[in-house]
Amino acid sequence: MRRPSNEVDVACIYETDAGWRVSTTNERATEESIREYSDRAAAVEDFVNRVEGFVRYGELRKRLLAQREC
Repeated sequence: MRRPSNEVDVACIYETDAGWRVSTTNERATEESIREYSDRAAAVEDFVNRVEGFVRYGELRKRLLAQREC
């Protein structure tokens, strides 16, 4: 993904003049949790961890909502 725009709750990775930037956006599409990397592999690892975190959160939320319906 390139620089974050108006998308909410997403992980972002993009190249900067100094290296790589990994961040997330919040419910207002504001960039937060910004980390800068000179090493591409470290940036990609951080990005993948953030994406996996969003997936785990979504799965947990879905299960909790299903339990409430029972």
